[in-house]
Amino acid sequence: MEKQFIYADNAATTKMSDIAVQAMLPYLQEIYANASSVHLLGQRSAAALFSARQQAAQVLNCAPKEVFFTSGGSEADNQALISAAALGKKQGKCHIVSTAMEHHAVLHTLEALEQEARTTPKPGLVDARNCGSHPDMSLPLLLRSAHALAGYFAQCAALGFDCAEEELFPALQAAGVHAEADMLAATSGVNTHKGAVFSLDALTQEERQIIADGCLINHYKNHREEETC
Repeated sequence: MEKQFIYADNAATTKMSDIAVQAMLPYLQEIYANASSVHLLGQRSAAALFSARQQAAQVLNCAPKEVFFTSGGSEADNQALISAAALGKKQGKCHIVSTAMEHHAVLHTLEALEQEARTTPKPGLVDARNCGSHPDMSLPLLLRSAHALAGYFAQCAALGFDCAEEELFPALQAAGVHAEADMLAATSGVNTHKGAVFSLDALTQEERQIIADGCLINHYKNHREEETC
């Protein structure tokens, strides 16, 4: 007797109904252009998207501008949590209650928000309250601050090689605080490198991953072999 297969994971991904397939076919085969394009087919896609937004808004009893389409549940979780956190911060609400049973799309987003909260205020970063360099900044000040930070950039690269992944961000943060102090001392308190002081965090992590995968080493070996041939 042939065993019957029962799919019980619809909470993750559900088979598309025949009605939905038929409704989507025109936009998969005929009106498939980017809705942001200015040409005729793109404008037809934009009209279809607007119509879908209106229909969803009518069902949800909200305004069409309040309807956002995402690629799936994970992106929707991310957008909802990050938006709620930003709105809550403006209203003085700084707590989000969750459980360990949540999907990783929720837990990982909350971990990222928690890490961001722990590093606030972020020295050297441009934010809603601090959106530019000091009005007294001049070329001599910029050169002095660049000289003060030169050693820090090399230190960031070294940390990318030497630190384990979980140790990298705290190490970069600590080094960045000292680097910013050196910069402010060199410029008498003028912050000339907003964002640049801490932006190497992501770059060094990526560099470390490339080195760990051996990509850069293999590229160097191949380059040397071509030179010796």
